[in-house]
Amino acid sequence: LDLRLALGDRGSLKIKGGYATSLRKRPGALTALERESDRRQAEPGTSGDQDAGRQRFVEASLDFRITDFVKIHLHPWHRRLTDVASLSGFSTFEIPGLFRIDSVTRFDVDSEEDELGLLGHLQFDFEVFGRPNRLLVGGDVVQQDVDGDSVFASTDTTTSAFGSTTTLSEFPNSSRSRRKAWGVFLQNDLQIYDRVTLSMGVRRDRIRVEARDRLALAGMQEFEARQTAWGPRAGVSIRLAEPVSVYASYSRGFRFPNLNELFRFLGDNRPLRPEKSDSYEVGLKVRHERVSLNLAFYTMNVQDEIFFDPFVGTFGQDINIARVRHRGIEVSGSLRPWDWLELYGSYTYDGTKFARDNVTFLEGNRIPITPRHRGTAGLRLLLPY
Repeated sequence: LDLRLALGDRGSLKIKGGYATSLRKRPGALTALERESDRRQAEPGTSGDQDAGRQRFVEASLDFRITDFVKIHLHPWHRRLTDVASLSGFSTFEIPGLFRIDSVTRFDVDSEEDELGLLGHLQFDFEVFGRPNRLLVGGDVVQQDVDGDSVFASTDTTTSAFGSTTTLSEFPNSSRSRRKAWGVFLQNDLQIYDRVTLSMGVRRDRIRVEARDRLALAGMQEFEARQTAWGPRAGVSIRLAEPVSVYASYSRGFRFPNLNELFRFLGDNRPLRPEKSDSYEVGLKVRHERVSLNLAFYTMNVQDEIFFDPFVGTFGQDINIARVRHRGIEVSGSLRPWDWLELYGSYTYDGTKFARDNVTFLEGNRIPITPRHRGTAGLRLLLPY
């Protein structure tokens, strides 16, 4: 649902909401030959493995011009996610002639995530030494709560020359975590010449994370983490002609670990550091009545990129990679050959690799989770009336 209300000629109010459910069945570990023969089959013992998710959200957006030179923007939102999942497995360990252990495991999870946030800024339009200037001053605050209950169960059957024994083990876990984030930012765009605009900004963010984890063996554990990051940015845009402009920019970005990365099944992951990136970009923009074009070349060096390593710990763990390099090209545009038809498309080449890594020993390899080529294509028909 998406509603929009015009507030006279000074602003607008938008209200948006949605609901969705999903059910994913997990087939277990299938070989390539098994997938080709029947993509709907499942590994024996995994027929009950599935993940049922549900999400709801509502958000609003208010834009209102208080005076001819001051405008306010407010954007509150609320989001709730629930997830119920089951995952099973089977493994065998054997020393021929001595003994054999068959293990059947099952992992059940029931979690709920609730997020409440508010983003806002004031926009001031005025002149500096007779030149147009726009100043944005704003901030945001977000609170995220995650409640999770899980059970890890294992049935181990040991067979030897003395007979067979079965051992049942069950490890319940209950966790409650909260993540609070505050951020403030300042952005200024100054038209220093008729066709040249200089942009400069800075942002500061801080998070505080608290969690309680009740493990079956370790009892109650409490964790707390605080992290802070700064993010400056600068850019220049030059309008070569009325429809054509070029630009260059630098920005310092960051991403804090989320709750799933900081707190996993067997406790906290507090040594996990926030990602920090240095991004450089140059590009070209064309804006015409019937044609638009965007072309960008970028390089991004990420320090401490968060990467899930399945070989750390019992169930894997998120770790920091020392340095990851991203390089790419982005092209997008649209064409309106007639008033009733618009064609649009985009293409992105993204080359990512581990530039420096002393943990996973994947240095020089490409990160597989990021597609090297991706794009879109489509058309819009403007129907009568």
